Amino acid sequence: MNRLRYLGAALLLLAAGFCGGAFWGVRFASFQSALAENKIAVVNLDSSADLNPQFREYLKARIYSNILQFYPSDEGYLLQKDWDRGPVNRDVLGGLVSSKDPTAAAWDWQSAVSNKLR
Repeated sequence: MNRLRYLGAALLLLAAGFCGGAFWGVRFASFQSALAENKIAVVNLDSSADLNPQFREYLKARIYSNILQFYPSDEGYLLQKDWDRGPVNRDVLGGLVSSKDPTAAAWDWQSAVSNKLR
């Protein structure tokens, strides 16, 4: 009977560790994906002067919504000089949707860092 309790406790700890690791892994992968997307967007915004104005505003909106949704609030991740590209001109953006989650829309640097979802 004692062996059965130890086996049950070990399996419970193993399951809890697996669930915790899976949760952390999904969050880490989401952050890494958002980080890669933001790096590509910044390179495109900084190096291409001939971008379509609507696409330029879309890239800025994606950067801000990724910061709002996926970035931790630690200062090392959120240096304004790295990610701030000015406010999004919503008139130029038009009806283009920049975020999958309508509650995670951020239109400038300040709204992205002050209304953090995590």
